[in-house]
Amino acid sequence: LNPWHHRRPFWYLGAALPFYSAALVLLLPPLDRVRSARLVLDEVRRTVAPASEGGMIDFRAQFGFHYGGRMDSARPGDREALERLARRLEGSRPFWVLLRRKHLPSLEAALDPGSGVRVVWSRGPGPEDYVAVANRAAAGKR
Repeated sequence: LNPWHHRRPFWYLGAALPFYSAALVLLLPPLDRVRSARLVLDEVRRTVAPASEGGMIDFRAQFGFHYGGRMDSARPGDREALERLARRLEGSRPFWVLLRRKHLPSLEAALDPGSGVRVVWSRGPGPEDYVAVANRAAAGKR
């Protein structure tokens, strides 16, 4: 029997580990700047009033995690959920919604004309073209 036969998987792992470590160190920081939920939410929070509650359309739960609490959410085709977000935006409590620009017409269709909801932050153009809309109470800067 070959004494190296049982050690071969460990040798492969040991040889691949420096390569994967270098790839993570070099690739993850640039990707984090573009795709990080935490960074996106930090940018939005700098544009809305403190203690504003938030919502999202078509985003994963990681955004709620980085928000630090539960965010009201909706899927783009869920008319009832879009109307719920629209009612919260039209309310008097500070509220904002993060969404992809392509979903903005669906949300606007659920809002009453003259509601005072406006875009307060955007990132794009590109595949990650995001916008945040806020009501009057949340739209003020800190």
